[in-house]
Amino acid sequence: MQNLDLESLFRILNLKPIQDENSLKLFRQALTHKSFLIDLPENTVFDETNDQYDRLEFLGDSILKTSINEHLFHKFKTYNSGDLTKLSAYLLSDKSLVQIAKQLNIKPFVRTGSRVPKESVLADIMESLFGACYLIYGFETARQLILNLYTEMIEEADASDLKDNYRAALQELSQSKQWGLPEYKVSSTSGPPHKPIFEIEVYLQNQLMGIGKGISKKEASQAASKQAFFELQNKTDQ
Repeated sequence: MQNLDLESLFRILNLKPIQDENSLKLFRQALTHKSFLIDLPENTVFDETNDQYDRLEFLGDSILKTSINEHLFHKFKTYNSGDLTKLSAYLLSDKSLVQIAKQLNIKPFVRTGSRVPKESVLADIMESLFGACYLIYGFETARQLILNLYTEMIEEADASDLKDNYRAALQELSQSKQWGLPEYKVSSTSGPPHKPIFEIEVYLQNQLMGIGKGISKKEASQAASKQAFFELQNKTDQ
């Protein structure tokens, strides 16, 4: 059975080492995907419960969202709710979580079954770790851990064109919710040849999510993406 070097993990996360066995067990559970249990030999004694990984992930997801969204609210005082929502969706996406996991080199600590690649659960593992950190160290430590990990990503996202790029924001959100990539179709062209007006539709999973018009295909697709972004956001919030 894989032994976990939790002392190294605490150094990586810049957390104060702990000796309490119940707390150590919680971190082991956070790093153990339920598929790991399937490959254990029969009659193996294993005291981490099957559902703890999912429960910690559920909790960590909430801690992550609260920490990031509160930080964005106070940091970007001139942003409207739409700008904040786009930035939040990008930062909270699985892609961003996996990027952080890889920067920290979390993969060697992860325990999965032989049929589940560690790469596929890195985002979930990060959220599970946030949940374990909250339960053991408290909200303020968990919040500070999250913000320290996201500092560079937040600055880079703000410096990019993400705030005004609804196509990029829609793609990040749709992929994080396992909706796949948006598909764009020109539904009509009107106006004189020298000054056409394009109408573009955007689809997700073959569902029409937004329609936009503009004097260029880029402008029309941005308008359609904006409508689709908030439509998808509403769906995920329900």
